[in-house]
Amino acid sequence: MTQQLLQLRRYRFLLLFPIIYSLVNKIVNTLLFTIVSSLVLVKGKVGLDFSNTVNEVASQYIFLAYAVGAAFVTVTLWLGDRALYQHQTFWNDSHRSFWQLERRAKEEFFRGLSSGLSVAFIYILVFAIAGAIVYLGTYITSAIGTPVFPLFFMDLLSLIVFIFCEEFLFRHKLLRKIHEMMSPMRAVLLTSVIYIALKWVQFQLVPLDYINLLLLNITLGFFYLKSGRAHRGLGFLSALYGALHSFAGLPLWTHSSPSFFLFKENTKMISSLSGGSAGPLSSLGLTSILFVFAIGAYLSWKKSNA
Repeated sequence: MTQQLLQLRRYRFLLLFPIIYSLVNKIVNTLLFTIVSSLVLVKGKVGLDFSNTVNEVASQYIFLAYAVGAAFVTVTLWLGDRALYQHQTFWNDSHRSFWQLERRAKEEFFRGLSSGLSVAFIYILVFAIAGAIVYLGTYITSAIGTPVFPLFFMDLLSLIVFIFCEEFLFRHKLLRKIHEMMSPMRAVLLTSVIYIALKWVQFQLVPLDYINLLLLNITLGFFYLKSGRAHRGLGFLSALYGALHSFAGLPLWTHSSPSFFLFKENTKMISSLSGGSAGPLSSLGLTSILFVFAIGAYLSWKKSNA
Protein backbone atom coordinates (compact mmCIF):
# COMPACT_ATOMS: atom_id res chain seq x y z
CA MET A 1 0.00 0.00 0.00
CA THR A 2 2.83 2.39 0.91
CA GLN A 3 4.61 1.58 -2.37
CA GLN A 4 1.43 2.31 -4.34
CA LEU A 5 1.02 5.66 -2.60
CA LEU A 6 4.62 6.58 -3.42
CA GLN A 7 4.03 5.67 -7.07
CA LEU A 8 0.84 7.76 -7.11
CA ARG A 9 2.70 10.76 -5.68
CA ARG A 10 5.36 10.43 -8.38
CA TYR A 11 2.73 10.49 -11.12
CA ARG A 12 0.56 13.16 -9.48
CA PHE A 13 2.19 16.10 -11.25
CA LEU A 14 2.05 14.25 -14.57
CA LEU A 15 -1.70 13.75 -14.13
CA LEU A 16 -2.65 17.12 -12.67
CA PHE A 17 -0.50 19.46 -14.78
CA PRO A 18 -2.26 18.96 -18.17
CA ILE A 19 -5.67 19.32 -16.52
CA ILE A 20 -4.79 22.50 -14.62
CA TYR A 21 -2.96 24.10 -17.56
CA SER A 22 -5.76 23.37 -20.05
CA LEU A 23 -8.32 24.69 -17.55
CA VAL A 24 -6.38 27.94 -17.07
CA ASN A 25 -6.12 28.34 -20.85
CA LYS A 26 -9.86 27.87 -21.26
CA ILE A 27 -10.53 30.47 -18.58
CA VAL A 28 -8.22 33.14 -20.10
CA ASN A 29 -9.58 32.43 -23.58
CA THR A 30 -13.15 32.83 -22.31
CA LEU A 31 -12.23 36.07 -20.53
CA LEU A 32 -10.63 37.43 -23.70
CA PHE A 33 -13.73 36.78 -25.81
CA THR A 34 -16.01 38.11 -23.06
CA ILE A 35 -14.09 41.41 -22.86
CA VAL A 36 -13.91 41.79 -26.65
CA SER A 37 -17.60 40.91 -27.04
CA SER A 38 -18.56 43.56 -24.50
CA LEU A 39 -16.51 46.24 -26.31
CA VAL A 40 -17.88 45.28 -29.73
CA LEU A 41 -21.45 45.21 -28.39
CA VAL A 42 -21.07 48.81 -27.23
CA LYS A 43 -20.42 49.79 -30.85
CA GLY A 44 -23.85 48.41 -31.81
CA LYS A 45 -22.72 45.53 -34.02
CA VAL A 46 -25.14 42.59 -34.25
CA GLY A 47 -25.53 39.25 -35.99
CA LEU A 48 -22.81 38.00 -38.33
CA ASP A 49 -21.04 41.36 -38.26
CA PHE A 50 -20.79 41.11 -34.46
CA SER A 51 -19.39 37.55 -34.59
CA ASN A 52 -16.82 38.35 -37.30
CA THR A 53 -15.64 41.48 -35.51
CA VAL A 54 -15.25 39.67 -32.17
CA ASN A 55 -13.22 36.85 -33.75
CA GLU A 56 -11.06 39.29 -35.71
CA VAL A 57 -10.28 41.50 -32.72
CA ALA A 58 -9.78 38.60 -30.28
CA SER A 59 -7.33 36.88 -32.64
CA GLN A 60 -5.02 39.93 -32.32
CA TYR A 61 -4.76 39.40 -28.55
CA ILE A 62 -4.75 35.61 -28.35
CA PHE A 63 -1.05 35.38 -27.45
CA LEU A 64 -1.49 38.01 -24.74
CA ALA A 65 -4.26 35.91 -23.19
CA TYR A 66 -2.26 32.68 -23.34
CA ALA A 67 0.87 34.44 -22.05
CA VAL A 68 -1.10 35.58 -19.00
CA GLY A 69 -2.40 32.05 -18.41
CA ALA A 70 1.03 30.44 -18.85
CA ALA A 71 2.64 33.06 -16.59
CA PHE A 72 0.07 32.38 -13.87
CA VAL A 73 0.78 28.62 -13.88
CA THR A 74 4.55 29.20 -14.11
CA VAL A 75 4.72 31.66 -11.22
CA THR A 76 2.50 29.41 -9.09
CA LEU A 77 4.78 26.39 -9.63
CA TRP A 78 7.93 28.47 -9.16
CA LEU A 79 6.68 29.86 -5.84
CA GLY A 80 5.64 26.37 -4.79
CA ASP A 81 9.11 25.00 -5.54
CA ARG A 82 10.73 27.80 -3.53
CA ALA A 83 8.39 27.22 -0.59
CA LEU A 84 9.24 23.51 -0.61
CA TYR A 85 12.98 24.16 -1.18
CA GLN A 86 12.80 22.32 -4.51
CA HIS A 87 13.78 25.30 -6.65
CA GLN A 88 16.22 24.54 -9.48
CA THR A 89 17.84 27.14 -11.69
CA PHE A 90 15.87 27.78 -14.88
CA TRP A 91 17.22 30.97 -16.44
CA ASN A 92 19.80 32.32 -13.99
CA ASP A 93 21.16 31.80 -10.51
CA SER A 94 19.29 33.79 -7.86
CA HIS A 95 22.36 35.84 -6.90
CA ARG A 96 22.89 37.05 -10.51
CA SER A 97 21.05 39.75 -12.43
CA PHE A 98 18.69 38.62 -15.20
CA TRP A 99 21.17 39.52 -17.95
CA GLN A 100 24.24 38.05 -16.19
CA LEU A 101 24.11 34.56 -17.62
CA GLU A 102 26.98 32.20 -16.93
CA ARG A 103 29.19 31.51 -19.96
CA ARG A 104 27.82 28.05 -20.79
CA ALA A 105 24.18 29.19 -20.55
CA LYS A 106 24.94 32.23 -22.70
CA GLU A 107 26.58 30.04 -25.34
CA GLU A 108 23.60 27.69 -25.36
CA PHE A 109 21.15 30.56 -25.71
CA PHE A 110 23.00 32.15 -28.64
CA ARG A 111 23.40 28.76 -30.32
CA GLY A 112 19.64 28.39 -30.09
CA LEU A 113 19.11 31.89 -31.50
CA SER A 114 21.36 31.18 -34.48
CA SER A 115 19.66 27.83 -35.13
CA GLY A 116 16.17 29.35 -34.97
CA LEU A 117 17.14 32.21 -37.27
CA SER A 118 18.71 29.80 -39.74
CA VAL A 119 15.52 27.70 -39.88
CA ALA A 120 13.39 30.82 -40.46
CA PHE A 121 15.84 32.20 -43.05
CA ILE A 122 15.97 28.91 -45.00
CA TYR A 123 12.18 28.63 -44.98
CA ILE A 124 11.58 32.23 -46.13
CA LEU A 125 14.36 32.16 -48.75
CA VAL A 126 13.38 28.82 -50.33
CA PHE A 127 9.66 29.49 -50.47
CA ALA A 128 10.06 33.10 -51.58
CA ILE A 129 12.28 31.98 -54.49
CA ALA A 130 9.86 29.13 -55.30
CA GLY A 131 6.94 31.57 -55.29
CA ALA A 132 5.00 29.75 -52.56
CA ILE A 133 5.07 32.93 -50.45
CA VAL A 134 5.08 36.47 -51.85
CA TYR A 135 6.89 39.47 -50.40
CA LEU A 136 4.56 42.48 -50.25
CA GLY A 137 6.69 45.20 -48.69
CA THR A 138 8.70 46.57 -45.75
CA TYR A 139 6.25 48.22 -43.41
CA ILE A 140 4.29 47.47 -40.28
CA THR A 141 0.82 46.24 -41.13
CA SER A 142 -2.23 45.21 -39.15
CA ALA A 143 -5.25 43.20 -40.22
CA ILE A 144 -7.63 45.52 -38.37
CA GLY A 145 -7.79 49.19 -37.42
CA THR A 146 -5.92 48.97 -34.11
CA PRO A 147 -2.84 51.01 -33.03
CA VAL A 148 -0.15 49.16 -34.96
CA PHE A 149 3.08 49.92 -33.06
CA PRO A 150 1.68 49.11 -29.58
CA LEU A 151 0.04 45.97 -30.97
CA PHE A 152 3.28 44.83 -32.63
CA PHE A 153 5.39 45.17 -29.48
CA MET A 154 2.64 43.74 -27.26
CA ASP A 155 2.27 40.70 -29.51
CA LEU A 156 6.04 40.14 -29.69
CA LEU A 157 6.43 40.49 -25.91
CA SER A 158 3.45 38.20 -25.28
CA LEU A 159 4.89 35.57 -27.62
CA ILE A 160 8.27 35.67 -25.84
CA VAL A 161 6.63 35.40 -22.40
CA PHE A 162 4.51 32.53 -23.72
CA ILE A 163 7.64 30.73 -25.00
CA PHE A 164 9.62 31.24 -21.76
CA CYS A 165 6.75 30.05 -19.57
CA GLU A 166 6.04 26.96 -21.67
CA GLU A 167 9.70 25.98 -21.75
CA PHE A 168 9.71 26.24 -17.96
CA LEU A 169 6.55 24.13 -17.75
CA PHE A 170 7.24 21.49 -20.39
CA ARG A 171 11.02 21.11 -20.34
CA HIS A 172 12.21 22.34 -16.94
CA LYS A 173 9.34 20.82 -14.95
CA LEU A 174 7.52 18.14 -16.94
CA LEU A 175 10.35 16.57 -18.95
CA ARG A 176 12.65 16.54 -15.93
CA LYS A 177 10.06 14.74 -13.80
CA ILE A 178 9.12 12.25 -16.53
CA HIS A 179 12.81 11.54 -17.16
CA GLU A 180 13.08 10.39 -13.55
CA MET A 181 10.49 7.70 -14.28
CA MET A 182 11.48 6.38 -17.72
CA SER A 183 14.11 6.36 -20.48
CA PRO A 184 15.12 9.61 -22.21
CA MET A 185 13.44 8.80 -25.54
CA ARG A 186 10.16 7.83 -23.88
CA ALA A 187 10.31 10.91 -21.67
CA VAL A 188 10.82 13.21 -24.67
CA LEU A 189 8.01 11.52 -26.64
CA LEU A 190 5.55 11.59 -23.72
CA THR A 191 6.31 15.27 -23.04
CA SER A 192 5.80 15.97 -26.74
CA VAL A 193 2.42 14.21 -26.77
CA ILE A 194 1.23 16.20 -23.74
CA TYR A 195 2.47 19.46 -25.33
CA ILE A 196 0.68 18.73 -28.60
CA ALA A 197 -2.53 17.78 -26.79
CA LEU A 198 -2.51 21.12 -24.97
CA LYS A 199 -1.78 22.99 -28.21
CA TRP A 200 -4.87 21.26 -29.63
CA VAL A 201 -6.85 22.80 -26.75
CA GLN A 202 -5.41 26.26 -27.48
CA PHE A 203 -5.47 26.40 -31.29
CA GLN A 204 -7.14 24.89 -34.33
CA LEU A 205 -4.40 22.61 -35.66
CA VAL A 206 -4.17 20.99 -39.07
CA PRO A 207 -2.56 17.53 -39.62
CA LEU A 208 0.91 18.86 -40.48
CA ASP A 209 0.92 20.95 -37.28
CA TYR A 210 1.02 17.72 -35.26
CA ILE A 211 4.02 16.38 -37.18
CA ASN A 212 5.96 19.64 -36.97
CA LEU A 213 5.16 20.13 -33.29
CA LEU A 214 6.35 16.58 -32.60
CA LEU A 215 9.64 17.19 -34.42
CA LEU A 216 10.04 20.56 -32.71
CA ASN A 217 9.48 19.03 -29.27
CA ILE A 218 11.91 16.19 -29.93
CA THR A 219 14.53 18.80 -30.86
CA LEU A 220 13.84 20.90 -27.76
CA GLY A 221 13.69 17.82 -25.54
CA PHE A 222 17.16 16.61 -26.51
CA PHE A 223 18.51 20.16 -26.34
CA TYR A 224 17.37 20.17 -22.71
CA LEU A 225 18.58 16.65 -21.83
CA LYS A 226 22.02 17.35 -23.23
CA SER A 227 22.69 20.53 -21.22
CA GLY A 228 20.20 20.22 -18.34
CA ARG A 229 19.05 23.77 -19.11
CA ALA A 230 16.37 25.23 -21.38
CA HIS A 231 18.49 28.08 -22.76
CA ARG A 232 19.12 26.62 -26.21
CA GLY A 233 15.43 25.78 -26.64
CA LEU A 234 14.45 29.27 -25.50
CA GLY A 235 16.77 30.87 -28.02
CA PHE A 236 15.61 28.52 -30.78
CA LEU A 237 11.88 29.14 -30.28
CA SER A 238 12.26 32.90 -29.71
CA ALA A 239 14.19 33.33 -32.97
CA LEU A 240 12.01 30.94 -35.00
CA TYR A 241 8.61 32.26 -33.90
CA GLY A 242 9.77 35.87 -33.71
CA ALA A 243 11.27 35.85 -37.20
CA LEU A 244 8.41 34.01 -38.90
CA HIS A 245 5.49 35.56 -37.04
CA SER A 246 6.47 39.04 -35.88
CA PHE A 247 8.97 40.09 -38.56
CA ALA A 248 7.87 38.14 -41.65
CA GLY A 249 4.15 38.49 -40.87
CA LEU A 250 3.46 34.78 -41.40
CA PRO A 251 0.61 33.34 -39.32
CA LEU A 252 1.29 31.17 -36.30
CA TRP A 253 -1.45 28.56 -35.97
CA THR A 254 -3.68 30.68 -38.28
CA HIS A 255 -3.18 33.83 -36.14
CA SER A 256 -1.70 36.87 -37.90
CA SER A 257 0.31 39.66 -36.32
CA PRO A 258 1.52 43.16 -37.21
CA SER A 259 4.96 42.79 -38.82
CA PHE A 260 7.89 44.67 -40.33
CA PHE A 261 8.26 42.54 -43.45
CA LEU A 262 4.98 41.38 -44.88
CA PHE A 263 4.87 37.99 -46.61
CA LYS A 264 1.71 36.24 -47.77
CA GLU A 265 1.00 32.80 -49.17
CA ASN A 266 0.56 32.43 -52.91
CA THR A 267 -2.95 31.02 -53.35
CA LYS A 268 -1.96 29.58 -56.75
CA MET A 269 0.58 27.24 -55.11
CA ILE A 270 -0.09 24.05 -53.12
CA SER A 271 -0.78 25.34 -49.59
CA SER A 272 0.73 22.29 -47.85
CA LEU A 273 4.19 23.25 -49.16
CA SER A 274 4.29 26.64 -47.42
CA GLY A 275 1.53 26.09 -44.85
CA GLY A 276 -0.81 28.58 -46.52
CA SER A 277 -3.10 30.54 -44.25
CA ALA A 278 -2.44 28.06 -41.40
CA GLY A 279 1.16 29.24 -41.19
CA PRO A 280 4.68 27.78 -41.57
CA LEU A 281 4.21 25.19 -38.80
CA SER A 282 1.76 23.40 -41.09
CA SER A 283 4.29 23.39 -43.93
CA LEU A 284 5.92 20.35 -45.53
CA GLY A 285 8.97 22.51 -46.11
CA LEU A 286 9.39 23.16 -42.39
CA THR A 287 8.82 19.46 -41.71
CA SER A 288 11.98 18.55 -43.64
CA ILE A 289 14.04 21.23 -41.87
CA LEU A 290 12.79 20.28 -38.39
CA PHE A 291 13.39 16.59 -39.16
CA VAL A 292 17.07 17.34 -39.73
CA PHE A 293 17.25 19.36 -36.48
CA ALA A 294 15.47 16.60 -34.51
CA ILE A 295 17.90 13.94 -35.76
CA GLY A 296 20.84 16.27 -35.11
CA ALA A 297 19.69 17.05 -31.56
CA TYR A 298 19.25 13.34 -30.80
CA LEU A 299 22.66 12.36 -32.20
CA SER A 300 24.34 15.23 -30.35
CA TRP A 301 22.74 14.13 -27.07
CA LYS A 302 23.66 10.48 -27.72
CA LYS A 303 27.27 11.42 -28.45
CA SER A 304 27.53 13.48 -25.25
CA ASN A 305 26.25 10.50 -23.23
CA ALA A 306 28.35 7.85 -24.98
